Amino acid sequence: MKAPSCTANCAPPSRPVRPGTPAPRPAPPPDAGPARSASTSRARPTRRPHNDGTVGYPYTVYPNIVLPFAGTPFTVTPGASRTCTWDAARTNGRYDFTVHGPDGFVRRFAGTVIRDGQEGHNDVGVPIVTADPSNSARLTLQLANDGMTDICFTAAPNDFDGSAQTVWVKPGKQSRLVRPPDRQGHYDVTVTAGTGTRFTQRYAGRVH
Repeated sequence: MKAPSCTANCAPPSRPVRPGTPAPRPAPPPDAGPARSASTSRARPTRRPHNDGTVGYPYTVYPNIVLPFAGTPFTVTPGASRTCTWDAARTNGRYDFTVHGPDGFVRRFAGTVIRDGQEGHNDVGVPIVTADPSNSARLTLQLANDGMTDICFTAAPNDFDGSAQTVWVKPGKQSRLVRPPDRQGHYDVTVTAGTGTRFTQRYAGRVH
């Protein structure tokens, strides 16, 4: 079996840096388009990092189950995005991979894909999580339910202080959780959803 694949999207040319200006730094990408245990016939959960900064942003993606443990490095150039896809059809519907980047950046996506029309799962809740670390005072988690039954989300801290938060989200609705970072701006939280699909997503890094 192949490791999770990463493909590039075209990027506009980077702007020149004028003498005397501060050195550019990669901006932490917003987590739009996270992997999701959604109903899909393609069974290909996808993670799409985007770089809003002015220099390249390096990542390495690792499989956590089934596949040989080996990192696949790639760089997201300014203004561009990369798509990392896990072929869950090769792993009996399961997916579990982690993306590492600079400044403590970690994103883990795990769960089980439920195909359209799969017996016993027509009314399953479909969790979607979007994390926004762009505010220096907080990490914002947007929790959405794209399914047909209520979902209980739990956000629990890992390496830093804080308490677990639980919220129920009804079908077609969404809710927002705000988690403060530590004094140095670090955050590390794992979000799970009680859907019976092993849905787990970890978000770690620094707010900016």
